[in-house]
Amino acid sequence: MAEAQGSFAGNTRLKHYPDVAATPGYGKIAKWSLDHAGILAGIYLDIQGTCTGTLSAFNAFGFSSIIRQVRAYLSTGVDLHMITGPGYCYLMRDYIEDYKDPLPQTNGRSAVSAAAYNIGMFLPFQINARDLPGLILLQQERVSLNLSVEVEALANVATGLTDGGPTITPCYEIFTVPPNQIDRPPFNLVQSWMEESQVVGGAGDWPYPWPRGNTILSMLHGFGMGVSGADNWSRAIMRVQQNDRIDEYTPAFQDMVFSRFHGRARPKGTLAYDYFGSSGLGSYGNARDALVTQNVTSAKTVITVTGAGNLCCLRREMIAVKPPE
Repeated sequence: MAEAQGSFAGNTRLKHYPDVAATPGYGKIAKWSLDHAGILAGIYLDIQGTCTGTLSAFNAFGFSSIIRQVRAYLSTGVDLHMITGPGYCYLMRDYIEDYKDPLPQTNGRSAVSAAAYNIGMFLPFQINARDLPGLILLQQERVSLNLSVEVEALANVATGLTDGGPTITPCYEIFTVPPNQIDRPPFNLVQSWMEESQVVGGAGDWPYPWPRGNTILSMLHGFGMGVSGADNWSRAIMRVQQNDRIDEYTPAFQDMVFSRFHGRARPKGTLAYDYFGSSGLGSYGNARDALVTQNVTSAKTVITVTGAGNLCCLRREMIAVKPPE
């Protein structure tokens, strides 16, 4: 998906700046509306706090469970990011840019305790730091980009918490707009990271139909992920057109594939169908294996699970939109 960047790269400047901090409290939502200025490439979320109290009944996802949902969306109704704290921490952050951890100083995968935490996130809109697709033109009056962060209910993080919750500060990565129209990048594609979960009733083969209509770059699953993660699945098949088996994995096979491209051990309980990183360069590769779902009548994951639980499904896709006027 590489784009010719000459005129854009030579006529813009990348800027970084923070927004106003918020401390919404447990069970509350903080919201921001971005200024109508510049071209958005990414959002950093600085999320820090300290858990206090005599704690018990800890959430199995650790500190990442403090964030119930992050949502970034256009006023036209297009969702660009909809993800939970655990979904980001255990799945998404391993598939950004060149697959190094973008924020290794965070401790979202650590168990909840009476201690300080840093569960910051990086939300990419530009498909990677080199290629142009996904950039969002904020400088249009009729369309705005909104950001919300919902903090989990206190009792769902741990029993006995007495602190007021995290302080959240959005920080923006924004290009200036080239003065000449000819130097501006195309804005007809946006990148979306969408998470959903399904309740799995018990052991057996569990099918998850992939939504159709857009181009899927990655489908990331979590079943058994957490601080003490476990592979509560034994086999997973990605199948299109009912009988065309694209990929079949066991946990041991996933271990080898993940280690080959990431250089570290796979978090247990996670399962990835990554069709944008198959060139070996992470998100700096090409879209050779991306699945254009309009070209198929059926696409699904069939996961053989070993018991009941919640199946996390996070898809990364490109969506065609009407370019700004």
